[in-house]
Amino acid sequence: MATKVKSVNETKKVVSKSKNTESKTKKISINAFERAIKENYSPTVTVDWNGLSVVIKKNLSLSEVLVFVDGVTRSCFSSDDGSYRPELMDCAIRGMAIELYTNISMPSDVNKQHDLLYASDIWHVVLDNINQEQFNQMILAIDKKTNNVASERISVINKQIAELYSSMDYIQDQLKSIFDGIGADDIKNLIGAISNSGIDEEKLMKAYIANR
Repeated sequence: MATKVKSVNETKKVVSKSKNTESKTKKISINAFERAIKENYSPTVTVDWNGLSVVIKKNLSLSEVLVFVDGVTRSCFSSDDGSYRPELMDCAIRGMAIELYTNISMPSDVNKQHDLLYASDIWHVVLDNINQEQFNQMILAIDKKTNNVASERISVINKQIAELYSSMDYIQDQLKSIFDGIGADDIKNLIGAISNSGIDEEKLMKAYIANR
């Protein structure tokens, strides 16, 4: 069976029709988009938890996301020596989430916060009512950020060690230049300037100068 080939005019008509369809597509305005979301999605949910009305936000704002990721990351590093403390991450995630997602006030004392978080099921109540996709992305960001911070701190330590070795080499070179040319007799004369009770600095210097 022969295949029917479209003529050039027919092809032009199809292309023209496609362009007309695209030009007639109406753009949805920002206000209309925002209104559709507000009318069909509730930003919060209220849960009756042990006699308390807990208001839970389903999503965090961009500024809150930044606070969450940065706060949890900083909580995983010791303020004393900068060491990484992965055992603090879970508590930090729960505490920051309760603080940012709900109307519950959390204590500033880390020990008290830890006890309250793990003594109840409030964390699971909150987790069941928030945007999981956004939350999972924040956890991924925390993992990446902690790795970056740890790598940067390792680089700083390595640099400090290199500088220390360089300083030791410099000191060694300085000592070598000081004692160059001092022979066994010179050392013997210097030792003679040391008394039984210790080193007499004045006699030591005089002996050193006299034997240069």
